[in-house]
Amino acid sequence: MSVTTEREIDTGTAYGLKPRSYKVELVEVGPGTPMGELMRRYWQPFAVSKDLTSEKPHKVRLLGENLIAFRDKQGRLGLVHENCCHRGSSLYFGRVEEDGIRCCYHGWKFDVKGYCLDQPAEVDGGRNRAKIRQPWYPVEERYGLAYAYMGPPEKKPVLPRWEHLENLEEDEHIEILWNTIFGTRDVEPYNPLHFNWLQAFENTMDSPHLPWLHYWHSCDQFTGLPLLRVDGDDDKLPPYAHIKNLAGQIVAARTELGVKQGVPMPVPGQGIFLASNEAMVPNIAVVASLIDLMYFVPQSDTSFLNFILKRAKKGQTFDNFNEMHFGKTWWEMTEEEHRASPGDFEAQSSIGQLPAHNYEHLSQGDVAIGLLRRRLEEAVRDVQEGRDPVGVQFEADAPPLRIGAHDMIPWNDAA
Repeated sequence: MSVTTEREIDTGTAYGLKPRSYKVELVEVGPGTPMGELMRRYWQPFAVSKDLTSEKPHKVRLLGENLIAFRDKQGRLGLVHENCCHRGSSLYFGRVEEDGIRCCYHGWKFDVKGYCLDQPAEVDGGRNRAKIRQPWYPVEERYGLAYAYMGPPEKKPVLPRWEHLENLEEDEHIEILWNTIFGTRDVEPYNPLHFNWLQAFENTMDSPHLPWLHYWHSCDQFTGLPLLRVDGDDDKLPPYAHIKNLAGQIVAARTELGVKQGVPMPVPGQGIFLASNEAMVPNIAVVASLIDLMYFVPQSDTSFLNFILKRAKKGQTFDNFNEMHFGKTWWEMTEEEHRASPGDFEAQSSIGQLPAHNYEHLSQGDVAIGLLRRRLEEAVRDVQEGRDPVGVQFEADAPPLRIGAHDMIPWNDAA
């Protein structure tokens, strides 16, 4: 006689997992995509102005398009599509001249607005050259950055000014950095970060990662010291190291331009204070007490540039603000040290080149991230339905934009 017993079956294994997928309307940035069209309604920085010399053309990858930036010998800045409209050779190999850039293949010359000025092999320098135009984009410069507008010409806004970056004190200047906060200082200029821009942008709205990643998991990355363990005496912890029940304390709210979030922090002997970061539609952030303006500029769906502006006092540079790991900067660390003390770059890039939104389980601590995604989705719909997105200005005398973020202020004074 045989006895049959019911076999216990393990459930919840990884077998049969669905392929990774993401919110297309938030992630993809090429021409015609929902986010790509939203991004194209704003001026996007693509280079540090001083790096764009008149000595040579400069490659630019922006929102899925291959472009060439050049400054003619008169100092005017141009941004044109990479491939010459004659036979398609790359203008990266072109020659910059007094009034334009000349293609290496047949010598056709274009000015900063794409007008064809000369066709050397053609009769009279090209009798029909006035009908030829190299695809181009408007460019302007401000705060030490070069910006491009890649959207519909009839919807071109003014290049915004920012209230907190205007009227600097006599001993202040604007320090500019690209990518260094993510640890790529040792690469050549404008080498991108190879993962999706949204993974980094959302980090500015992620309060729980601050104490855990930058303090409890790794060393105290704001001082470069090994983890300071304090048993039963939270008052001795730095304000940014408090994590217990943090999710229930997060303050998140809509602002005129996007979303702001922060966590009330105890400051020994002074009381409760609040600092707030702000993420602004579509790809700009302010990090309290650290970064005055931060752009997450997509080169493609899987790469982006990070431009950072910081008001600094005379003699102060961004070296004063670098994330530290056991007394070392990111680029000084060994591979094993990166594994032992990861920072923002490791956490964000390890998600993958593209996010897997279908695998996420957002929780209470992600309230600001959820709000940011809704703000971005609203802006995408505005463009799709014929409305102007938030924050664009069309008047030449438009006032400077005002941020909603703020540095540490008493909790009772926080708006």
